[in-house]
Amino acid sequence: VEFETPVDGIWPTAAHAQILPPKDGQTTEADYVRSVLERFISRAYRRPATPDEVAWAGRYFAEVRPSMASLEETLHEVLALVLVSPKFLYLPEYQSSSGSAGSSPLDDYELASRLSYFLWGTMPDDTLRGLAARGTLADPTVLEQQVERLLADPRSWQFIEGFASQWLELDGVDRVAVNPEFFPKFDNLLKEDIKQEALHFFAEVLREKLSCLNFLRSDFVMVNDRLAEFYGIGRPLSGEFERVSLPPDSVRGGVLTQASFLLGTSTGAHPHPIYRATWFLDRIMGTPPGDPPADVPELDEEAPAAKNLTLKQQLEAHRNKASCNRCHSKLDPWGIPFERFNAIGQYLPPAAATDKRASKTAAIEDDTILPDGTEIRGSRELVTYLLENKTEEFANGFCRHLLTYALGRSLEWTDQPLIDQLSGRFREGDFRMDRLIVDIVNSEAFKNQ
Repeated sequence: VEFETPVDGIWPTAAHAQILPPKDGQTTEADYVRSVLERFISRAYRRPATPDEVAWAGRYFAEVRPSMASLEETLHEVLALVLVSPKFLYLPEYQSSSGSAGSSPLDDYELASRLSYFLWGTMPDDTLRGLAARGTLADPTVLEQQVERLLADPRSWQFIEGFASQWLELDGVDRVAVNPEFFPKFDNLLKEDIKQEALHFFAEVLREKLSCLNFLRSDFVMVNDRLAEFYGIGRPLSGEFERVSLPPDSVRGGVLTQASFLLGTSTGAHPHPIYRATWFLDRIMGTPPGDPPADVPELDEEAPAAKNLTLKQQLEAHRNKASCNRCHSKLDPWGIPFERFNAIGQYLPPAAATDKRASKTAAIEDDTILPDGTEIRGSRELVTYLLENKTEEFANGFCRHLLTYALGRSLEWTDQPLIDQLSGRFREGDFRMDRLIVDIVNSEAFKNQ
C-alpha cells in the first residue's frame, strides 16, 4: 500500500479555512476567537448566534487556553463543546413571544431548517439562510421557488431515499431470508439492486414531473443489467439504473410489481397474500387493516387438511371460522391477485402455473372477488380496477404518508381537513408530486409549530 501526501495541494484546505480562516496579523487573538465562535455557532445552530451564546463559548475558551499548546487546538476543544449542545443536535422550535398555548408561526430560520431537512436531510445553505435573514422565506412565492431549487439539487436524493424507503418499507427486503432450497440461484447481493430499483423509480417520477399514478401502473421500469435479467426483460448494458420501456402486455410496471414489495411481503420461500394485502392497504390505500386478534392462529400451509388445496382455497377455509372472517373477508382479496409472483418477485406465467410448496404441486389461483363485489383476475386487472375506481383513495393515502414525513410527526384527526385539501389539489394537478410538495410546504401545518 502506498500513500502519497499531501492529499490536498493547498493548506489550509477550503473546508478548514471555512471554520478557521487565516488570522490577520493585525487582528488580536480575542477578536479572532470571537469572530470564529460567532460564525461557527451561527452555522451549527442554523440561526444567528446570540451574544450570550458567544460569551458562553468565549468563557470556556479562556478557561482551557492556558492548558493547550496552540490557539487552533484550543478552538477545536471549544467547537467540540458547541457540537454536543442540544441546539445543534436537535431542531428546536421556540414558542412565540406572545406565549400563546396554541400553534404559533415558525420564525424564518426555523422554517429554513424544516424545509432543508425535509428535502435535503441536512442544514440550510447560504441561500436559505440569506432569505431567512431578510425575513422573506415564508412568502408563498419564495417558498415555491426554493422547493423547486432544492428538488433540482443532487442533495434531494436524501429526500428520495428517506421518504421512499419509509413509504415503501424497503427495509422489509433485508428482513426476509430467501430460502436457498426453493431459490438456489438467488444471490443476496441482488437485494441492494432490488431496493435501488424502487428508489430510482421514485426519483424518475419526481424529477421528470410524472403523474404519481405511475406508482400503480407505468409503461417503464428502472433497472440495471442484473435486475433486468432477474425479471427476464430487455436489459441495459451496465450496472447503472436506466429507464427501460415496457411492451403494452407486460406484467411489470409500477411499485406493485417490483421485487421490493413482492419479496418484502413473502416468507422467503412462499408468497404470502396476507402480508401483501396488509402492505397494499397501508402503503397504497392509506387504510392499514390493524393487528389481528391475539387468539387467531396462523394459516398453516403444511397441515394435512391443506395438502391438496390451493392457497386461495386455504384462505377460504380459514375465513369459514367466525373469528377470522371479519378481517379476512376485507383483507384476502387484495393479496390473492399477486399469487403469480413468487416469493422473490419473479412472475410465473400460466404455462408454468405451479407453486413449489414443500414437495407438492398446486395450481395458482389469482382470481378473487373484491369487497365491493367486483370480480378480477391477477395483478393487471387489479391495477386497472384501482385506476378506474380508487384513485381518490390512493391520493389520500399518498398525501397522508408524505405529510407525515414532512412534519416529522404522526397525524391527528385535526389534520384531516388539510389532507382533504391536499388530496383534492393533488388530483387536480395530475397527481404531480412536486406540486404536492409545494402545497405541503405552503400549508399552515408546515409553517407553524
